Amino acid sequence: VGTDFSGIEAPLHALDNLGVKYEHRFSSDNDPNVQKMIWSNHDPEVLYPDIYERDNNIAPEVDIYVAGFPCQPFSRAGKEQGFNDTKGRGQLFFELHKYIKKRLPKVFILENVEGFKTLQGGKYHKIVMSMLNNIKAQDGCPVYDIQEQIINTKDHGLPQSRSRWYCVGFRKDAVPKSNSNHQP
Repeated sequence: VGTDFSGIEAPLHALDNLGVKYEHRFSSDNDPNVQKMIWSNHDPEVLYPDIYERDNNIAPEVDIYVAGFPCQPFSRAGKEQGFNDTKGRGQLFFELHKYIKKRLPKVFILENVEGFKTLQGGKYHKIVMSMLNNIKAQDGCPVYDIQEQIINTKDHGLPQSRSRWYCVGFRKDAVPKSNSNHQP
């Protein structure tokens, strides 16, 4: 498992709570306090303090890659500045895209605010989905089967209404083929 914009490492907490064994290949976060927390609780093989300095040619390969790229540029609370966020956070999606395109994890999971999908008529969402769908194999075919959905925490047993956009990509060569001879 590898995570970018790691924060409190919610994906790793979820795997721990489910009793799933995993190798924590890498994390990234630029906040020194968050980095201390990650080292204290998760012990990744590599922790990148600056995603812009990571060399994806040698970054660890992972089966599962999770990134909740910064939400502020796409939220009402963050002034909805999109990719042109004055603090540079809107550009961070492009860094996670570089990792996916270069290392081709078997599965990627991306998360952001619900408004990401509709901000400025869906402009940013369309760009992101186009970039993800245009990750191609040598034969020119898309590498990933990509699904997306808005999910609200209140619909899953949590006492909070918090809608989030989730995007999951499954690398097509990593998904088991169904047996066409199987009868229901």
